[in-house]
Amino acid sequence: MRPNAEIDFQIVDDMLEAGCTGVEVAARLGMHPDTLYIRVEKELGMGFSAYRQQKVASGDQKLRERLFREAIAGDKSALIFLSKTRLGMKEGIEVEHTAKPDTQTTITIGFRAPSDSPGEAKVKRKAKS
Repeated sequence: MRPNAEIDFQIVDDMLEAGCTGVEVAARLGMHPDTLYIRVEKELGMGFSAYRQQKVASGDQKLRERLFREAIAGDKSALIFLSKTRLGMKEGIEVEHTAKPDTQTTITIGFRAPSDSPGEAKVKRKAKS
């Protein structure tokens, strides 16, 4: 029986936090995935799935904290991203229209520049349904 290869668990932790799979980690370490899974269970006392889940959660938490700090520090891209994903904000205008079946309806959509007064709206498109 050949001796066990050393496993650098710092590499394993870093890769799992980054979202890598067990197969990817094992390939980096030059071993079969089953060998990695067995060694994690033997040396860390937990199944590989639970171990990976902990490390992925740690990576997700680090990303969230970093993104939040960047947004608060004034990174507009980070601020917009968090506003849309975390706060549910979005761009655009939603228009809902209900008409009775078999009736002719004309919808006029007007757009105006912020400098235009409401009476100066310009019609850009007409739709008939």
